[in-house]
Amino acid sequence: MQANRISKSDKVEVTVVDSKGVDVYTFDGTGYHNVAQAIAAAFAAYSGVNLNTPRHFDDSVEVEPSFFHYYHNPDAGDNVIEGFTFKVKNLTEGTESRYRVNAGGHPRLIV
Repeated sequence: MQANRISKSDKVEVTVVDSKGVDVYTFDGTGYHNVAQAIAAAFAAYSGVNLNTPRHFDDSVEVEPSFFHYYHNPDAGDNVIEGFTFKVKNLTEGTESRYRVNAGGHPRLIV
């Protein structure tokens, strides 16, 4: 997926992979503007988090939500989503890439 491009009409499959390299959840859908939205939807479905009611919410999250705001646990001092890898397949175009979410809450391509 060149430059994280996904169009709303593309069928996308996201596989959540744990720290041991085991595929733990597969999610597919359409209507995502970019890879970040697809990963957020997949991780929310896997973890049971409702993205419409985040635990830490402010005006900046409403405009541009990041993974950090949804999944950071300030009491534990960690960000749960950082322990996972995401395989994102654009089934419409036949492309696939792997991503991790950094400490700032942004998906980064694994090369």
